[in-house]
Amino acid sequence: MGTLTDKSMTRLDVLAVLLDKEFMLENAPVLQTQIGEQILAQVRAGIRVGLLTTYVDIDRFESTIGRTLRDAGVHIALIKHGRLTTNIVRMAVALRRLTKHVVVRRAYARGIWGPIIVRVSGRSIPFVYDVRGALADETRGSRSAGWKAAIFAALESWCVRKAERVTAVSRALADDVARRRGRSDVTVIPSSIRVGPLAADTTAAAAIRGALGVPPDAVLCVYSGGLDYYQQIPQMLELWQHLMSDQAIRFLLLTNDAPNTRHGDPFTRVRAIGDRLTHRSLARADVPAYLAASDVGFMLRESRFLNRAASPVKFAEYLAAGLAVAASPGIGDISDLITSHRIGALVNTADIREGLDNVRQLMELVRSDREGIRQRAHALACTRYDWDAHAPVFRGMYLEPGAA
Repeated sequence: MGTLTDKSMTRLDVLAVLLDKEFMLENAPVLQTQIGEQILAQVRAGIRVGLLTTYVDIDRFESTIGRTLRDAGVHIALIKHGRLTTNIVRMAVALRRLTKHVVVRRAYARGIWGPIIVRVSGRSIPFVYDVRGALADETRGSRSAGWKAAIFAALESWCVRKAERVTAVSRALADDVARRRGRSDVTVIPSSIRVGPLAADTTAAAAIRGALGVPPDAVLCVYSGGLDYYQQIPQMLELWQHLMSDQAIRFLLLTNDAPNTRHGDPFTRVRAIGDRLTHRSLARADVPAYLAASDVGFMLRESRFLNRAASPVKFAEYLAAGLAVAASPGIGDISDLITSHRIGALVNTADIREGLDNVRQLMELVRSDREGIRQRAHALACTRYDWDAHAPVFRGMYLEPGAA
């Protein structure tokens, strides 16, 4: 069992209690951005932060996120990952031991297990509950049993009722929590990133385009992410195929995932598009440069509540790279932002002809206003999707009045 790195510490403003059945900081890049980078932003905001979580491979944990957090002064307690019930008990015991010599003013929990650990520990620690998605709908979407979705929904309801503060990633999700759980005081904090390090390097972007064989005046369409069924990769590639008549459009697919044959092999269409499309499997650190070398980022989702309540981190990454965004209507708060900031187009994949018209209009917009889109997208990323932009909210949640 790991312990806090500095036992002389007498107070933590917030202790992040993070537990998932399979996704951990060491193996989930989305948690590294949504938990790790959020914690680092809180430290920069003057907040004393601790982390209680599980690990499988200690060397991997340290190399991916641990050393970075420790160097920033984050105080870490680690539990060897095991079965879910074992993890809950061990983390509850670790929390009890921790609070014998450290005052933990609040806990932060992303998901239902953190609040349960706080309760099992027997410590009366107020917690902030982060509703990061539509849990019941997500469970049904993964084809789990209906009873499991019902149990998770009941546990989430308890977490929301008992939380001192509740946060959500989108206004649609906050409104749903208000409607179903009776909490009208939900704070919206979208899935964010550290925008600064992702600033576009025009020289590097030009070099990447050259290496890809993309002419300077061509429009480069990109998709970055996984091949999960809800990403609507086949529909996106069908749209790309229809754009082949425009000789000044190129395509880039950035994914490390293998095709899921249950939902069809998207690489069949990739091969059909031919040498106008490049597929790359990249290290996470190399992705931003390739995005910055592109012009239009695609982000299509099926129409269901899970996506209407979502805040995909992909959107923040596209904006930070200065991309125009082609997105399905009704993804969280994204649709309104794309329209109001004139940074892309809403693409209807339910009607391929309408969707194709939307995409073609976007291609023309990019050709006529590429630099304007780049500037507006990056500005929106800085003001709304940079973790440091949420510093006032973090201070309000975790610091004593006047402590900032």
